[in-house]
Amino acid sequence: MAKSACVAGGRGAKQRLSFEAYTRLAEEFLVEQDGLPLHLTVDLERRDYEQLIGPLLHKTVQCVDAALADAKLHAQDIDKIILVGGSSRTPLIPPLAGGTTRASRPTWKSIPSCAWRWGRRSRAA
Repeated sequence: MAKSACVAGGRGAKQRLSFEAYTRLAEEFLVEQDGLPLHLTVDLERRDYEQLIGPLLHKTVQCVDAALADAKLHAQDIDKIILVGGSSRTPLIPPLAGGTTRASRPTWKSIPSCAWRWGRRSRAA
């Protein structure tokens, strides 16, 4: 129960940090120690969150570069980027995603199962 509460709280904090520079993660009664409930309260900054995810973003960019190379494409050949779920609304992501492409800015889709349909329609147009 404590783990799922922390995961849900962390997800909510991540989402709030997409729109706010600071947020507070507060979970009550996570566990009990010596008959007393323990609570968790942590103040988080977007800057710290972005530093934490930095290595994952770097790896993602490497994977995208490898996929482009496998497809014999260059970043300049890309004119549309669709971001789906995860940390895609973090302010650090759009410039990273669209930095070397012809895409003016990434497009967000909230429902992953609809994103590929939208991409197909865009490509067919």
